Formats: sequence, C-alpha cells, structure tokens
Amino acid sequence: MRKRTGAPFSMPMQKTNNQQFEQDWGDLRSRLRTEFLNRGSVSEQKCEKLLMDARWPDGMQCCSCGSDLLTRIPTRNTYKCKECDYQQSLTAGSIFHSSHKPLTLWFEAAATLIDAHARERGSLWTIQRFGEVFDLAYISARRIRGTILDDLHSPDGILEAIVCVPFRPDS
Repeated sequence: MRKRTGAPFSMPMQKTNNQQFEQDWGDLRSRLRTEFLNRGSVSEQKCEKLLMDARWPDGMQCCSCGSDLLTRIPTRNTYKCKECDYQQSLTAGSIFHSSHKPLTLWFEAAATLIDAHARERGSLWTIQRFGEVFDLAYISARRIRGTILDDLHSPDGILEAIVCVPFRPDS
C-alpha cells in the first residue's frame, strides 16, 4: 500500500526557491485591488471592463481575423465581427471560457488566494475550504482554484493584470 505524502487537498507549487516564491506572493498582495477582497463589492460590468482592458489594451479584436470592427450583440452578450461575421464572447480563448461562473467569482477568488498565500495561510485553503467559502461543488472548486494558481504562476497569465494594480518601478 502506497503512503500518501503532503496535504490531502493541496496542490503542489512549481517554485524552486522558497524565498522567491514568498516574495512573489508579498509583491502581488501589496498591489492587490482591495475591492476584490470584499465579496459582492464589485459589479460584473466592472469585471468585464477590467478583463477587456487587460486582454485588449488597444481595443477588442476578432479572435478569428484580428479585425477591430466589432459590434456588441446585447441579447447574447457576444460580439460580432463586421468583416468575417465571427461571434465571440468576452471570455473566448481565456481561462474563463465556458466556466459558467461569473467573473466576479473568479476575481474575488484570485484576490482571496493571493491574500491567503501572502499571509502564509495558503496551505490552509484546501479545495474543500475554498469550495465552502465561494459556494462551489468540490469539482468546480478544484478546477477554479487550480486554474487560478496556474494562471498566477504563468508569465503571461491574465489574472495578475486584473486583480492587481500595475507595477510601476520608481523612476
């Protein structure tokens, strides 16, 4: 019989230098937008604007042809390209695609995980606890928590650009 190692629900982190890892969480927490730590204080419309600004700083573009001539279809909450008639949602091609969860949940969850890890309580945020706080089933909690942590550790992740204020080095 194999013996289990590590915490039963925690996901292993892919950092080799523990000091650098803790410093990264501390840096993220220092730049955290505090409104995401207060559940329910951010509207879905504000989250959509933050996502659009983070993904397309120069304006939204078609995922199919790259055109910037898009019109919004309010009844379907999608955008239609005027050149190729391709329809896309705001979350198409991102980690939020087909999750059926509001953006507010994703952003609040990411902010909560950053705060917990920076305070060295990240290991206490098991998938079960995460699911209880955000009222998610275990499978959804595992998927969302894992996706958030992977995105935050990715050099081209989008969550950091949304839930944290941009880094501005002193000039």
